[in-house]
Amino acid sequence: GTFPWLDVYLGLVMVFDSDTGDQVHCRLTFAPTPEGPWKPVEGDNIIDAPDFLPLGGPGAFDSHIIFAGASPFRHDSGAEWVYYMGGNGPHDGARNSSFALATLRPDGYASVRGAGIFRTPLLVVTSEMITATVDFGGAGGALRIGVLPDEPGEPPVAFNLDHSVPLTANATDAQMHFAGGCGGPDLKYYVGKKVVLEVSLERDALLYAVGFAPRAAEATCES
Repeated sequence: GTFPWLDVYLGLVMVFDSDTGDQVHCRLTFAPTPEGPWKPVEGDNIIDAPDFLPLGGPGAFDSHIIFAGASPFRHDSGAEWVYYMGGNGPHDGARNSSFALATLRPDGYASVRGAGIFRTPLLVVTSEMITATVDFGGAGGALRIGVLPDEPGEPPVAFNLDHSVPLTANATDAQMHFAGGCGGPDLKYYVGKKVVLEVSLERDALLYAVGFAPRAAEATCES
């Protein structure tokens, strides 16, 4: 099945292991449109890609086969839910099949992890605030996001990476701010325009998602 996730589509693909002849793996792919081209989220090809839902150990109800449901979704609890069928025997042999549920943190399908700076492809700004879903490992870290408008000349200093207020705690859809009064400047001028985001990850940061949202009420102030 395929489902929209931010500016791309994700697909859960079942891969039959012809070497063993008895396993079916569930792997994650992505594409800019439902028509493709589809690529594995990790790895050079779908055959060698790691499992998204790993098979269980010996004797587990899903030790040999996983078939995921067509449409994962965000539950009212906030977690992402993926229903799947697990099999404890070979694909072409006797087995019991069980109905199961896998859960993950919001937007937790894939992440960029580590330390360094990268730039996104061109993105259409759909609202005035940048949002981020991020976790930090045991070494801590920080996330900063700058804006590079798709226009001639240098980007405004106010939106440079150096003016991004660091995010240092685990967060889901947290609004990123730039230095300045009243929560800093926002991207109202760029709504509907295309920009490149410059993203800085420090130490053990795991960035799951970046998006856009209206400015939160607590971040406004009177003129």
